[in-house]
This record gives sequence, structure tokens and C-alpha cells, in this order.
Amino acid sequence: MQESQNIEWKKDWKDKKEITNSMYSKKFNITDRTALRDLNDLVNKGLLNKIGEKRRTKYLFR
Repeated sequence: MQESQNIEWKKDWKDKKEITNSMYSKKFNITDRTALRDLNDLVNKGLLNKIGEKRRTKYLFR
């Protein structure tokens, strides 16, 4: 994740409870695969909790 995306991500989703890969990829105009890598990176950093599997996966804010 680029630093500019990191800042924008925090601003845009601060008030939401969850996001999906699709929401994230559309926001940053990136592929689903890149969005998945970014979201997994945020999970590993402890900023998100991953809930579900495959197409039903949601990411909850900590």
C-alpha cells in the first residue's frame, strides 16, 4: 500500500464498520488482486480483522 493510499484510506473509512475487497479496489482504481494484498497487509499490521472466506470476506476495523 502506498502512503497516499494509507492516508486516504484512514480518512474515507474512518466512520464505516467494514469494507470489502470490491469497495477497496473501486476506491483506489486497482485490481482485485492488488486490493487483496493491501487488505491482507492491513490485517497483518493489526488495523483490520478479516471475517469470512472467499467472496464473503469482510474486513472490520479495529
